[in-house]
Amino acid sequence: MKHLYAGFALLLLWHTAAAYAVSDNGKLPIIRIQTEKLSPLQTGLALGAQAKQRFPDIERRYDTWLAELFSASRFDMIRQQQLPALLKQMEASRLDEIQGVSGAWQLTRESHPGDGKLSLEEYQILNLLPDLGMAPDGIGLGAFGQVSADNHPIVGHNLEWRNGSSIRHLQVITAYIGKDAAFVTIGAAGLISALQGFNQQGVFAALLNAEPYSPYSLNRPTPSGKQTLLSFSVRRILESSSSIPAASKRLDDEQYAFAHSILLADANSVQVQEYAPPQRRFRPRYWDSPLHGGMHWEHPQQIAAVDCLMLSTMPDTCHDAKDSVRWQRLDTLLHFSAQQPATANDISSILFDTANKRYELFTEDTLQSLYFLPANNSLYLYTAPTGTHSDDNLIHQAYLDLLPRTPPWELKLKWFIWPLILLMLSAVVWVSRRKSEQNLL
Repeated sequence: MKHLYAGFALLLLWHTAAAYAVSDNGKLPIIRIQTEKLSPLQTGLALGAQAKQRFPDIERRYDTWLAELFSASRFDMIRQQQLPALLKQMEASRLDEIQGVSGAWQLTRESHPGDGKLSLEEYQILNLLPDLGMAPDGIGLGAFGQVSADNHPIVGHNLEWRNGSSIRHLQVITAYIGKDAAFVTIGAAGLISALQGFNQQGVFAALLNAEPYSPYSLNRPTPSGKQTLLSFSVRRILESSSSIPAASKRLDDEQYAFAHSILLADANSVQVQEYAPPQRRFRPRYWDSPLHGGMHWEHPQQIAAVDCLMLSTMPDTCHDAKDSVRWQRLDTLLHFSAQQPATANDISSILFDTANKRYELFTEDTLQSLYFLPANNSLYLYTAPTGTHSDDNLIHQAYLDLLPRTPPWELKLKWFIWPLILLMLSAVVWVSRRKSEQNLL
């Protein structure tokens, strides 16, 4: 079976080499997977093959990043104690995808971060970092309704990752294009989990950390009992949600080990869903929701998010000075109105704000910065270079048409079908009434 995987992977590499040449304009490479006729195993194999074609030494690169993230003792504890418990909670389709990716890569049996090789266990851990207490930091913001220049929502997000110098070399955009679901993730090559992305219906989702202390210095045990894997929360939303209400309903029954929030946007609004383990449920935060004492927000149709829970009904996790300073800065900058609505350039400028040294909105740890327009699925993205940030390269570049638009013939078919259905229903009602009248006679 392993040889079958390898053969299929080589075929995919040959087939896609010309179509997916590395971009020379500084933009991220794009991996496209046509999933309509693929099983999860085949989807993973296709993803792994294209990632390997983009980065022939991808195993060494990820091994280097793992060595930056974990000490040897910390990694061994995760591998022996936490990983087995998390794999038991993983859906069968995700396990199959991981198996598919592993069939396209050269993985070893031994797990030793820093040895230049990558094992299956190491690859599994890379996909589960948020469930190991390592959800990304960052900020989120959005404007919608009358305070948005064209009355359509604009959502922005900065994703930060400490010890992320190696991961900068592996950034890609992945588009999964299927008959029933088409969505994009903005992340790292060959990982099946997702931290941010959007789907064909214009739903955007991004994960933010909300733990009160740095997860990079704590050894948190995996909680006992059934938990939903946080690493796949964003992807589940993108796979099955057509709006914020649908995404919120999708989250209703999920239980997680760590406090976090999910920034959501659709063609109508921007919202934050907050979660804390004691509550055992998500709670929506709107622009006018009651907040913790001392937290101020009076900006109609504008919303912000930092790395803590803001709702008054949630535990107060805002004990880090960074979160308080950032919240105050966003409170100052988001001052739009119907008379002076927010433009995409305004949101872009806020995302690149570097006031308040050590507590900037845009920091040296910012791996990706983006704003997204749900009305037309337009993504504008900045990605950290392999060196240091420079004012010369601070720009959100356009990534348009990442997902296929609904074909005109399909729209026309829908316009034809619904009147036809209504006509048929009317005919049925008319026939029923005629029969009733005849029976009365």
